Amino acid sequence: MGLPIETSERERELYFFKSLLEQSADPYHVISPEQGFRFVYVNPAACRHYGRSMEELLTMRVPDWDPLYTIEKCEEAWNKLKSEGPLTIETLHRHADGHDIPVEVSINYLEYEGREYIGGSVRNITERTRAEAALRESEAKFRQLVALLPTAVYACNADGELTFFNERAVTMWGRKPKPGETGERFCGCLEAYAANGKCLPQEELPMVAAGSQGRSFRNVEGIIERPDGSRINVLANIDPIRNVEGRVVGVINVLTDITPQKEAEKMLQSQNRKLSLLAEER
Repeated sequence: MGLPIETSERERELYFFKSLLEQSADPYHVISPEQGFRFVYVNPAACRHYGRSMEELLTMRVPDWDPLYTIEKCEEAWNKLKSEGPLTIETLHRHADGHDIPVEVSINYLEYEGREYIGGSVRNITERTRAEAALRESEAKFRQLVALLPTAVYACNADGELTFFNERAVTMWGRKPKPGETGERFCGCLEAYAANGKCLPQEELPMVAAGSQGRSFRNVEGIIERPDGSRINVLANIDPIRNVEGRVVGVINVLTDITPQKEAEKMLQSQNRKLSLLAEER
């Protein structure tokens, strides 16, 4: 139905914007705080979103369809909207059939003919919420698995700040660093040495090269020193961590304690020397 010929420019503008909202695939609504946070406008997409008719929705207040928002919480959001400007809120919307829909709602302050309103556009985030939940579950399983490994595992971000380590790493280092501490970069041990005994400054650590160059390291022998002065021979396997764009965002290191093997090698070498001396004496 078109507009009458004799209409003001303002009425034409209002008709135009209402037509846009009516044809939008995204739910849009206007709420009146003055009327107890009741709907005063909903577009057809909002009716489909809630599974209710426009007539029914226009009788409903926020707590009738949002299980997380009481009138008191609506008042808080309204005051925050007026003081801070547009807000984005994650909440739940209850469908007519009783199931809850995870949503992201962008709300704005509106004023029309001296009255104040809340305008809101709704985005269904069900798939994103499921993906996030699956990711959290996967991360929890990963952390549980890593915690049970007999080897030390730790990770850091691109700046070298420790973001994760298992209990085996704590035992190997002889100390428990605080994740995120800027003074602890790329490793949690007191000192690190090359296999030949050379003390390695931070910039020479393989973890640094893995992060800056995107390189992997396999079976790198080294020595770490504990606070009590004892040293452990380790075998390091290091990989850069990349995001979906392929950019290096961190590094992960798996350390295996090879001290028993090294001590056995020394004993064997010592015995071989003794046997060689005995053979020479004969």
